[in-house]
Amino acid sequence: FSQVWKVKVTPKVTFLIWRIICNTLPTLENLIRRRVLPESVDSSCPFWHLNLESVSHIFFSCHEVYGIWKECFYWFGTHTVLPNDPTLHFNQIPYSLAFEVEKQRWKVVWCANTWCIWRYRNNCVFNGNALDKEKLKEDTLFTSWSWLISSQLLVDYSFNQWVVNPGACLSSSCARG
Repeated sequence: FSQVWKVKVTPKVTFLIWRIICNTLPTLENLIRRRVLPESVDSSCPFWHLNLESVSHIFFSCHEVYGIWKECFYWFGTHTVLPNDPTLHFNQIPYSLAFEVEKQRWKVVWCANTWCIWRYRNNCVFNGNALDKEKLKEDTLFTSWSWLISSQLLVDYSFNQWVVNPGACLSSSCARG
């Protein structure tokens, strides 16, 4: 768990990541297990409405978010099978990353994507909105870029350059990171 606290993101994001890894988020599965909600409540995923809303499903195995994770890995030049376990997923660093700064960037992108997924999940649950995968992707791109810029892990790239080719931005300034 110590790696969670070293990622260059805000404390509320770090706390979210810690709660994901510890499986303490108020997902429907956890609320039913703790007897906060009755077992008769609809506990399906707010994105796809087929599977139980659990931490591992909502963040990692849901059909609606899996593709976004694959794209994030693709930015780093990696094609992989993704684990459903939060700890394994957090610790799965693309094999192509040789420099420490690249690994730090990956963790920020991972946290940004996770943060955006949670915000969209809450928007679906509390406002009754449907998930817009393209908007989630756009928000992940913007959040990743802004957090990388603010943490000084990514310099010299405008948002327009980032949107066109995040992979090139992530790998081309390794020596300066």
